[in-house]
Amino acid sequence: MKFLNKAWQELQIFFQKKIVTTLVTYFLLVSIVPIFVLSFFWYKNSSQHLSELGLRNALNETEVIADEIEYFLNEIESDVRFLSKIPPFEEISKSNEQRRKYSEIQTNYELWIHRLELILNNFAQEKKIYSQLRFINELGKEVVRINYDQNKTEIISKSMAQNKKHRPYFQKTMKLNKGVFYISELNLNREHNQIEMPFTPVIRYALPIFNKDGSRQGIIVANILAEHFLKLVKTTQGSLFLLNSDGYYLKHPDRHMEWGFDLGHKANLKHDLPEIFATIKSKNTFGSHDNEAHQIYTHARVHFDKYNKGRYWTVFKTVNDNVIYSSLANLRNGVFITSIFLIFILIFLGILLARRISRPILKLSQISKEISSGIYTSNIEVGVNNEIGVLADSFRNMATSLIDSNQYIDKIIATMPSSLLVINPKKEILMMNQKSLELLEYTKQELIGKPIETILTKGSSSNWNSSIEDLATDGSINNIEISYKTKSGKSIPIAFSATMMKNDEGVPQAIIGVAKDMREIRHTMKELSRLASFPENNPNPIVEIRSDGKIIYNNPAAKELLPNFKLIMQENPDFLKDLNKICDRLKKDKYKLYENEIVIKHLIYEQQISYIPETKSARIYFIDRTERKLLDKLERLDNIKDEFISSTSHEIRTPLAIIKSAIDILKEGIAGPLTNKQMEFVYTTSRNIDRLNRVVNKLLDLSRLESGKVKLNYSLFSMQKLIDELILSFNQKAKLNNVTLENNLHNAPPYLHADIDMLSQILINLIDNALKYAKNKVAVQVYSSGPLIHISVTDDGEGISPDNIKKIFNRFEQINRPLGGGGYKGTGLGLAICKDIADLHKGKIWATSTLGKGTQIHLTLPIKKA
Repeated sequence: MKFLNKAWQELQIFFQKKIVTTLVTYFLLVSIVPIFVLSFFWYKNSSQHLSELGLRNALNETEVIADEIEYFLNEIESDVRFLSKIPPFEEISKSNEQRRKYSEIQTNYELWIHRLELILNNFAQEKKIYSQLRFINELGKEVVRINYDQNKTEIISKSMAQNKKHRPYFQKTMKLNKGVFYISELNLNREHNQIEMPFTPVIRYALPIFNKDGSRQGIIVANILAEHFLKLVKTTQGSLFLLNSDGYYLKHPDRHMEWGFDLGHKANLKHDLPEIFATIKSKNTFGSHDNEAHQIYTHARVHFDKYNKGRYWTVFKTVNDNVIYSSLANLRNGVFITSIFLIFILIFLGILLARRISRPILKLSQISKEISSGIYTSNIEVGVNNEIGVLADSFRNMATSLIDSNQYIDKIIATMPSSLLVINPKKEILMMNQKSLELLEYTKQELIGKPIETILTKGSSSNWNSSIEDLATDGSINNIEISYKTKSGKSIPIAFSATMMKNDEGVPQAIIGVAKDMREIRHTMKELSRLASFPENNPNPIVEIRSDGKIIYNNPAAKELLPNFKLIMQENPDFLKDLNKICDRLKKDKYKLYENEIVIKHLIYEQQISYIPETKSARIYFIDRTERKLLDKLERLDNIKDEFISSTSHEIRTPLAIIKSAIDILKEGIAGPLTNKQMEFVYTTSRNIDRLNRVVNKLLDLSRLESGKVKLNYSLFSMQKLIDELILSFNQKAKLNNVTLENNLHNAPPYLHADIDMLSQILINLIDNALKYAKNKVAVQVYSSGPLIHISVTDDGEGISPDNIKKIFNRFEQINRPLGGGGYKGTGLGLAICKDIADLHKGKIWATSTLGKGTQIHLTLPIKKA
């Protein structure tokens, strides 16, 4: 307690000093006021920015969800349009017409109906988004109906088929033109006029089907399980809704609020937020911030029926201000606490600073008082309040300053980079600096009082004497070329400048001269000359053109280019006008560089144009970019090729599945008995479809591997078991080719940690290739090699030439390798896929071969611990 009282008393005494109080007050004003001002404007700007950011993010989310729903529905339309064009419809029409004309003749009508059932059934099973796929004939009767529920499809028998001719969707669709869709409203599915439980929201797409003569064959109808796109309406912030055009909720965070128009309740945005609903009705996309309600509202329309823009749904989102400003509130509290803490820190620092500043001032005052008492040195005590003492202190400070100034001048002279001499009227050396002594190799004592001729060469003495006469007349001489003579007899060329110093009566007192070492200057000039020759040696063309079109400079590299450049100037009358505009712009931009491209003699040059103010001309540097442009173009073409392969492979899969289904129908005899010749054609076609499927799958595998999206699924497995299973699967093929398949494991690790499916794909490809080219034997070997496992597959075929051995892992590379067992030519993708899989495992794959003896493919993988 006594310590605190003493500290408080000292603090009171401290603040009684006026200078301390003033310093602390000013310091706090300068420090604290800006903190409050900046905090206020920061909070205001941050609030506005967060509001705008929240509105923009909410509007962007609604627009993205609306686009995703439209994209989903466009895919539905594409599916239905595709199904309407499959062959069974045309064949059903033909056979139905024959059946009508010749009732006594049996037709293939039932077979084609069955084929249509199979195709629609496979399609529904594949897509998993259609609750029903139906073909209804022109009389309104269901001919084919496929139901899908709980991952199962069901072909409805003809006895269960219904007549839909009185249904509005059938009547409306039958009146539509070719290619125009009927799209129903989104509502809950009904069975026997009762809402299906649990609720199943559906939307129907129907398309008329026409015969070749233009008559209507019927319609194809797809019932879509709407939950597949309704689940897109979700958010992590605020609330998200999907509304129909009347404002009823199709999707709501509270499921009891949904489907009011079907269930008979009045949950509707029109009643909940009438003003917002009016905005939704008038604008396709909109966002607003309701400050009174502390809510952000955004919406975006979903045009699900492109044939009628008046039919739409609306994605509607609300976000509460508390969500947006929560981070700001936390930050505001933190800033407030930090500001209070800073204020206390600043008060403490203000006191320390004031004390630090005032202490020297008080000390100086004390020294002044001591000096005023007659003590003229810092160790003499002086009285207080004596102005003479203050004046004496000023004199003392002035004397000290003079001494310091003299010492400073001496240091400047001693450290001057040039030689400095002071010579009396008798031409004797009075003084010189350190640089002079270093150049002349003398000591100061050896030169003081010696005549100037002591340090000049014989040829320079005459120039010196004539220069002294000019110095006496003009008062100064500049850069007279003479030479120093060093103590060792060396000659140093210098440029000597001097001034005559006179007294008030005009009598010469001394000559002050400065000598520059010309050796460094001459070296600099030589370097400048070397740099000046740079444009001449530049391999790129350089041309300098005046504003009137005259070429005032071109380096040797531009001579070949210059005739064509002049031709460009002649053929393009606006060339100079454009060049002058560029120069004007460069002058405004303080001579920055301007770049563009030009084609000369089928070569692409990058022009770098700069403005030369000394000659008022444009200097153009030409840099050949032809090779770089070609490389960029090849890279873009390679990317386009990869994208084409990937997209084409995906597009081929669906038609292949339909063709495969048709071939299977023929093989099973569903479409009628086939002759042996026809069956041979069918099996040939089936094999080629399987081969094409393998090619497509390889293309897709290669595309996925090169995209970098494939992730390895590591697991621990037995290498012995994997090799045994693969050998067993190839035994039959080896016997057919009269080839022995051997399995040799030497010092192999019992278990390997890798992606077993990927590794199996490599081994299957390598063993399959070896069997195709082997004559008598294929050997698979596995052994450990330090931290690696080494796998090799060897065949005793004809081998591969050294020129081709490096190409076999390239995509689509089909080497003209001598054929072994029966001849074979693949797609050129298998080994490329193997290489990509090996790279994913941080492994390596390569091949060795000897013509006439066979080929060996090697694979090494790191032995990774689980």
